[in-house]
Amino acid sequence: MNCSKIVSNNLCVAAVGLAVSMAGCSDAKTPSKTEKDLNTVASTMLGAGVDEATKAARAADEAKRRAEYEAQQKVKNEVQAKFDGAVKEFGVVPEGSPTKVDDACTVMLDGYHQFKLTQHEGDDGALLRWYTDKPKALGELRVKCNALGSAQVAACQGSLLANSPGGLLARELDLMKACVEKFGAAKGAAATP
Repeated sequence: MNCSKIVSNNLCVAAVGLAVSMAGCSDAKTPSKTEKDLNTVASTMLGAGVDEATKAARAADEAKRRAEYEAQQKVKNEVQAKFDGAVKEFGVVPEGSPTKVDDACTVMLDGYHQFKLTQHEGDDGALLRWYTDKPKALGELRVKCNALGSAQVAACQGSLLANSPGGLLARELDLMKACVEKFGAAKGAAATP
């Protein structure tokens, strides 16, 4: 075994360690190249060296994005308020509702049709698509409603859908599920389109 080589390697490691520790403990007031680079990046991020036109453009862009976000939040909150109000007021089993599942499903299908008309009011293209798709959609919905086997859920869905205000098309399934959650599913799957 070559001892001189081991001693030489250990001395090299010790010298590197000493150099690193000396560099860290240095009393030098001049910043290193890395510190200068970090300071430059930090000042650029904070806006140093940017002309006033660029700062104004950035501020305008930020204000525009903030206004768009706030407008989206406002619409989202309005839709949620409509949804909550409809569920609270119309998410009930109306007095005199049918007790037979098939009859209650007919009431639910009528409510679903009314819901589609309300949601697509003023949009002739969407109304035309609804009338084209209506037989198939209502047929599938009747099968799901009958499979659910709950006259209470179907009556609640019919009431809630028929009386929901416009602007809730995207929340259609949530409206139907609200009745399932409230009155329970007798035989399983929710009656949803």
